Amino acid sequence: GLPVVAISGVNAKLTRMSLDPPVSLEALDELTFNVVPDRDPVPQIDDLARQYQQIRCTADLNRPIDCHSSLRTVCELMYSCGSAPRPMLCD
Repeated sequence: GLPVVAISGVNAKLTRMSLDPPVSLEALDELTFNVVPDRDPVPQIDDLARQYQQIRCTADLNRPIDCHSSLRTVCELMYSCGSAPRPMLCD
């Protein structure tokens, strides 16, 4: 299989055997990496595989679906990790 990086991806640890073809737990643990903003409801649909990174979400507390924005996630990564010497194009 090919390595995959997801932003706010739906996890497949519990549903992996219902896929066609089925995905082994070893493949999920070795080949997937998911960036998971806190309060994002989509990655909470299934259990997380081994490789993931939780990050904060600064969306309004009453709008957790806004945590599913890939732009918001990229901006949070740039803010947390830095973007030098490139400018941050975030609000």
